Amino acid sequence: MPKNAPKKPEASKESQQFYEAFNTYWSILDRSEPYLDNKSPRQYWDECRTRFNLLSSFNKSYKDWHSTYDTGLPRNKTLALFAHSVSQNFQPSIIAQNRHQMIDKTLSMFAKDIVDQSLDREKWDVKRFWQQLTTFVEGTSIMEECYGAFKQKSKNIIDIDHETGEAKVEEVETEVYRGAYFHLLPNDHVLVPNPYIRDIQDQDEVFIYYRLSSDKFKSIFGRYPNADKVQPGLVTGWQEESSIFDRYQDITKLTENEVMVIKRFRKSDDTLTIYANGQCLTRPNNPIPRPVSETRAKRYPLVLEMAEPIDNDFLYGKSIVDRLAKVADDLNTLWRIMIDREVLKNVPPIETTNEALLNEDLVIPGNVIHKAREQDTTQVVPGLFAAMDQGLPNLIQMLEREADNDSLSQLQSGQSPSGGQPTATQTLAMAKNAQTMLNMFNELQRHSVAAMTEMRLDTLFWRIKIDKDYKEELPLITVHDKVLTSGKTGSRSYALTKGLKDADEKEKMSLSKKMYKLEEEMKGVIEYAAIDVDEALDFDYYVKVDAEPAPRKNTDLEKMLAMEKFSFYSQRPDLFNLEPAATDVALVLGDDPDEVVMKKGVDQSLPPAENPLSPDLKALMGAPQNQPLANVAPMVS
Repeated sequence: MPKNAPKKPEASKESQQFYEAFNTYWSILDRSEPYLDNKSPRQYWDECRTRFNLLSSFNKSYKDWHSTYDTGLPRNKTLALFAHSVSQNFQPSIIAQNRHQMIDKTLSMFAKDIVDQSLDREKWDVKRFWQQLTTFVEGTSIMEECYGAFKQKSKNIIDIDHETGEAKVEEVETEVYRGAYFHLLPNDHVLVPNPYIRDIQDQDEVFIYYRLSSDKFKSIFGRYPNADKVQPGLVTGWQEESSIFDRYQDITKLTENEVMVIKRFRKSDDTLTIYANGQCLTRPNNPIPRPVSETRAKRYPLVLEMAEPIDNDFLYGKSIVDRLAKVADDLNTLWRIMIDREVLKNVPPIETTNEALLNEDLVIPGNVIHKAREQDTTQVVPGLFAAMDQGLPNLIQMLEREADNDSLSQLQSGQSPSGGQPTATQTLAMAKNAQTMLNMFNELQRHSVAAMTEMRLDTLFWRIKIDKDYKEELPLITVHDKVLTSGKTGSRSYALTKGLKDADEKEKMSLSKKMYKLEEEMKGVIEYAAIDVDEALDFDYYVKVDAEPAPRKNTDLEKMLAMEKFSFYSQRPDLFNLEPAATDVALVLGDDPDEVVMKKGVDQSLPPAENPLSPDLKALMGAPQNQPLANVAPMVS
């Protein structure tokens, strides 16, 4: 070290304790577990990913003719089960109760609306897809609830010289995203002191680590205290050398441009501590941010989901890939034996009385081999051409049936089973069994969906309480594409107020009139509701998820059904009032009923054949007029 170089600081006692605990919990994931077939969690997850992605490694000593065939059963069966699961649509209901356990429907609707809007903004469907796939493949997935503001610097071209290509620019900073979001964590990036505590919320503390590039670190943590002291690639900036930091350096192996950020959540003293390459980024006793309500205790912002439970006293779940692994290994062995047998039939081994002819060239098809002496003989090893019995095929069928029992049958996977087409009774039975196979996972999904909804609600109310944007006079939160009380699809705006509960009747009436006037001006396509922020934060919220997932909405199907209903009603205008049915059709087609639906002025006394409001159903569905309706493909996506 140069003489004039600044002396590195000594590591504080708190820093030493922080990294000592991190090292200890890191080692737990490398410890073999009986519940994971005596593999460590890291080995288990790595092996599951390898199997799912068909990255089998074969012995290099194998000859070229040895089959390395892989049925791909774990991947195929897992994807079949995943396809059924990902189509499930669990819709959480949020119920708001005051201190007297009375339910407030307006606050419940407000909570549900802001959660739905928040999830739509972060493109939750894509994240949920990858979370569920991780759950199936690795047996466990962990989502972290976060809040952040992300900005991106770019150069805005003011002028450009087209002859030289030289541009005059100004630097601008664009806010890419601001709000709550979920982050899917790699399973081995979450460290706990005791994996034999099933509920992650019951852990004494939880560590989360991230390996970030230097630029990514600056964009997320660049304004934290001491962030400017963090040196990429440098494990610590401390003077002290000890086994604690040597061990940390050994397990992290940071690259030149990497920053390792570690968060520690601890509920016992309500602290969130963040270190980056040895530098502490948080103030002493920095609290866990949320929730803010006195009725809700602090929680770790983590939701763990499992594919199959292993034990009531074990944190992690069992993978669908692992469930099929042993059957897949046996099937692969049997198929390779059959394939190798066929190869040996065509290029069989040969024995000879002339040692000079002992060469692999003998078994290459088309080669001409010259004998040294006439009496030299060659003989194909006997027994290779014996007819194959049914032992191997029967074993293969038995193992395939076992795999079906562990996941989904061919019919449920969208394949035709061997032995002919299934009967109608078989099809119905298989369809019911497909849902039965998912019932356990559906139950586990219910818990995780409810937990994630509660996490998001905590975050949003936390922001409403502390965000300066909501301290202005009558700020609005507007959500779109909602079914209003009028039955129309429109927007709903919530006016966030202070002290509404204690306001007198005159003030409440004035606010009500103002909102009613706004609704009239917007022709009823926007509804307004007033929310007392203080009262909302004082309520207790709980989330309820139905046992059966709701079917996903299909816009094309809704259109078809609405038009079909209208077509039926219009056959008898003397019995049915056509205006409500026409309004439904206009809504599903995205039109304003006030503009396109005629009001009571249409003569509905005409005979059905002459009624202008009685269109042909085939025309409504876009079918050719000379084509029978039964042959028209349903408009579903």
